[in-house]
Amino acid sequence: MNDSIFSRRALRRKSLFVIGSLVLVNIIVWVLAAITAKKYPSMLGSMVIAYTLGLRHAVDADHLAAIDNVTRKLMYQESIKSRIEGQELAPPVCVGLFFSLGHSTIVVAASVVIAATAAAIEDKFEAFGATGGIIGTSVSSAFLFLIGFINLIILIQVAQELRSVHRTGEYRYRDPVKQMVEGATAEDTMDDDNNDHHNNNQAVGKTDSKTDDDTNAKNGTNNSRFQPGGLFARIFRPLFNLIDRSWKMYPLGVLFGLGFDTATEVGLLGIAATHAEAGFPTAVTLIFPALFTVAMSLIDTLDGIIMANAYGWAFVNPVKKLWYNFVVTLMGVIVAFVVGAAELLGLLAAELNLDGPFWNFFTMLSDNFGLIGYIIVGLFVFTWIFAVLFYKYGPIKGLEDRVIIVEEGEHSGKDVV
Repeated sequence: MNDSIFSRRALRRKSLFVIGSLVLVNIIVWVLAAITAKKYPSMLGSMVIAYTLGLRHAVDADHLAAIDNVTRKLMYQESIKSRIEGQELAPPVCVGLFFSLGHSTIVVAASVVIAATAAAIEDKFEAFGATGGIIGTSVSSAFLFLIGFINLIILIQVAQELRSVHRTGEYRYRDPVKQMVEGATAEDTMDDDNNDHHNNNQAVGKTDSKTDDDTNAKNGTNNSRFQPGGLFARIFRPLFNLIDRSWKMYPLGVLFGLGFDTATEVGLLGIAATHAEAGFPTAVTLIFPALFTVAMSLIDTLDGIIMANAYGWAFVNPVKKLWYNFVVTLMGVIVAFVVGAAELLGLLAAELNLDGPFWNFFTMLSDNFGLIGYIIVGLFVFTWIFAVLFYKYGPIKGLEDRVIIVEEGEHSGKDVV
């Protein structure tokens, strides 16, 4: 893979365009807020609080884990398409944007309803938050476990390849995600061929199968679990393809948004209700969810873009991608499982009134997801910086010069960098 397939310039250009557009939208919303505050000066303090709540909610750990892992998955898929079709990779820089927009759809809708009926449901926030919290947290936890388990399979494959490179001095380039994603097409094609020519080619098929087995045995490899139609491909392909476009993060964000179980969201709804009760027009109170939305969208989108640029840097060279993706995939797996477990166990502790040091610990984590989010952001940024510096001053460049890189199925010695 080279820069003609993956253009870092295109990634930077698209990233700057998206971020620039969001910054402009933030400015426009604040201009509207200033105009509103001029007529209703008492709203200014609440506007600042609503915007701050959006910034804080964007770094909730479940947001970051979902955005980071899906961005990585889509980068893999785009790299596969670029190699097969010979087209420039289209970086998925809008993963965080669509996720936050889906999340904000629920927040805005709830704010409208609450502002319009504030007097009638003034005392219902707690029950509303509890019900939504069960739904949202369950969806969030299930998704994180799913994406974490899929990435764990990829991590195992990357680790196997890394050991093979050090042992043999040859990198037979295989992409486990490519095998999963393309498995359906290959399997369908094989099934059609078998149905059309079963009687005529049965013996040939057995011979070819035996030849493939013998070849794998001689090479000391066995890819049956991950090859098209293999066991893991059959099991995980439908799950892995649930989100194959950035816009599909929107419905996931909607589901996440059903969980009004955080202080930020309930606080925002409370602001809208309080001002509605004070006699402010419903349309005017919508400035609060608008500020919340643009703030959260800016940070979540920025997080996805940081991940896309980090993964994109590693996609330029197969060896570079190999070791870098091992580190980042490991982090992604850990984050997905830890955050998913914290959400699930925190939910169980709250709903079943479980007590004790173990359950209290997860209750504490659930109450401090913002802090966990900041730690996750710091870890990913640190990993990216470390990867760049280690590549520049470490042994990776020497490994690239020493290792022969060949595409799976090609003859050794063919350089595809």
